[in-house]
Amino acid sequence: MACILCLSSFAATASAAGASAPETKITQAREAFIAKIGAMASADMKQSGVLASLTAAQAILESNWGTSTLAVKANALFGIKADSRWKGRVFRKTTLEYNGTKFVTETALFRAYDSWQHSVSDHSAFLLSSSRYAGVVGEKDYKKACAAIQKAGYATDPNYAAKLIKLIELHGLAAYDKIVIIETYIVAKGDTLWSIAKAKLGKGELCSEIKSLNGLTSDHIKAGQTLKLQQ
Repeated sequence: MACILCLSSFAATASAAGASAPETKITQAREAFIAKIGAMASADMKQSGVLASLTAAQAILESNWGTSTLAVKANALFGIKADSRWKGRVFRKTTLEYNGTKFVTETALFRAYDSWQHSVSDHSAFLLSSSRYAGVVGEKDYKKACAAIQKAGYATDPNYAAKLIKLIELHGLAAYDKIVIIETYIVAKGDTLWSIAKAKLGKGELCSEIKSLNGLTSDHIKAGQTLKLQQ
């Protein structure tokens, strides 16, 4: 059984108080957090299929805008518990969990990371590793993705999906679902469109995107040629 993730103490307190969403007042620090995590989530989405808006909203909610103990001391933005499948560093912390009727205090081990980037990529890997999140991965409608992740049991908060949706809509996080970054690549000897797509975009099948973006009518490329890539 996949682990159930804890709520950040901030999120748990908000639920206990009957609030429908976390504190949403925007500040310069929070704008910077959105920009940083949004860019990471957008780049990750290309590889994982997990909506950037969902990832960013979860990072905000679970880490209280990057200020939670887990985020600061363990670079953990999503509060993923360290079960037997986790072979990396861990961080011990008390947390509030909703047991169906009330919030209770527990002490648990959580996955710890070298960076926030590592936390973002592991969050997607965690979702991809379990069939219970099949309704989340590849979903392009953020409302459906939020509902699916709550239904799958990601968090014990009964208002989890509603809080994520409110964050996405208040802060325009859906914009990160549509961001396309164009970079260039100089073809090396022995390269093929397939090998470039696999190395740079994560899937060889995406070679058709490279062809389309560069107006190529065949698979023929030559060393020294500059290609535009979508990320």
